Amino acid sequence: MPSFQTAIKNNTVASYRDAFATAIKIARSEAINTQSFVTICPSNNQAGCSGNWANGWIVFADADGSGARDIANERLIDTNSGNTNILITNGLARTVITFAATGLNVGNAETISFCDSQSGSGIDGRSVILTVTGSLTYSADALLAGCT
Repeated sequence: MPSFQTAIKNNTVASYRDAFATAIKIARSEAINTQSFVTICPSNNQAGCSGNWANGWIVFADADGSGARDIANERLIDTNSGNTNILITNGLARTVITFAATGLNVGNAETISFCDSQSGSGIDGRSVILTVTGSLTYSADALLAGCT
């Protein structure tokens, strides 16, 4: 039976994965509703794209589809200030995820994995799998690289 601390860490990883998935859903929905590009990117300061995913992210209206936020002209839709106790990895090391007006993911399919930052903690990893069509699936896997 896992300890209470292990249960808390498992829930933290799952909650962070769910928050990221929600941001992806918000970005896709906003792209369809506004018929324009919407981007999610890592952000250290919750204003522009910088840093890595564990430091947080922003979702913004990306008028020109560049994947970079023009602070003066592009509306901020959602932010997350991050959690440095979570390790986030993705296979293609994408620094932005952009959705077109159709709701399609502009880039390749991607698996984004979430782990406890302490190697060997025994906390199960969680993943979000983003398809080219913009749909998401979820997984939990104790054997995710870096999560054991």
